[in-house]
Amino acid sequence: METGRAADPAGQNCWWQAHGDHAGGGEAYAQWVDKHRDVETRRDALAEGLTAHYPDFETKLTDPLHRIQQVDSEISQLKQTKTCDCPAAKDDGLWLDSAEVKARGSFQISILGDLKLRSWAANSDPAWPPKVVNDYVGMLHPPHLPEDPRWDWERFNEARDREGLADAAKPSAHYQRQRAEQDRRRKGA
Repeated sequence: METGRAADPAGQNCWWQAHGDHAGGGEAYAQWVDKHRDVETRRDALAEGLTAHYPDFETKLTDPLHRIQQVDSEISQLKQTKTCDCPAAKDDGLWLDSAEVKARGSFQISILGDLKLRSWAANSDPAWPPKVVNDYVGMLHPPHLPEDPRWDWERFNEARDREGLADAAKPSAHYQRQRAEQDRRRKGA
């Protein structure tokens, strides 16, 4: 009996054949067909519901997630650029938690970091998390950093060289003074 499927070692291709119910095979098959139709009907109803609701669900969920990600990025920039040079800034209590921590009261499992949501459109990028494009030029010169001579390599190297020459002159001046003191003592002795 050729069915297009690989036969099991006993040469049987159907469940009812494998279990020895040859006489009731038609009855078992009829029950199976009824169950198949029942499951197919429920599956089709769920598929219609998914088709009707998933695109709205995707939009309702991803829109706030994108806004939360943007605000959390601004909070991170604020934390990185806060000046602590003046005493008032050290204990001012101006510290912002992320939107998710504020909403949930604690940080346990990150919804933003752990959620994976497929887009409804076939063969498209995921709805969440968004696809990240690395901007290596932007990483070299971040726009949110204050003016810092370390980002200007020429100025940084010049300053380093000046400091290096000044530091190199310190030991040499010390040894020159020490040598002069030794010479003065020898002459005076």
